[in-house]
Amino acid sequence: MATQVYLIDPFAKTVTETSLDRRLGLKDIYRLMECSTIDAVRFRDRSDVIYVDDNGLYADDQRFFKVEGYPQPLAGKALYVGTTEEGEDCAPTLTLEQVQYMIEFMPDSTEAPEPSFEIRTYNTDKELKELMKELMS
Repeated sequence: MATQVYLIDPFAKTVTETSLDRRLGLKDIYRLMECSTIDAVRFRDRSDVIYVDDNGLYADDQRFFKVEGYPQPLAGKALYVGTTEEGEDCAPTLTLEQVQYMIEFMPDSTEAPEPSFEIRTYNTDKELKELMKELMS
């Protein structure tokens, strides 16, 4: 069973419609994205996700794109897909034209940001709630 999804290709600087064979599951996602591990970028206001190469920041000669409403650039080829309440892949809620509008391809000379993380401690529930509010805004 095939599902229509959108392939984001920062090398060709295109967003195109393609088919995902759900019977093959991850194998077909890996084939389309030319990678071996993925992660999902989620949006607060819709059920659609973007599958990205989990090791994309570490690849040589990488290309990047930005997504409207997401704070950091994403690396490599990606798939824009919809998801059901059960977490299964399905057709996206947005049209191809809407997704094309929200993608900005970065110059080929863009270098990968240095991967980093921050550890914070919180002593009260109030501090934790303030952090959650900050992250969700």
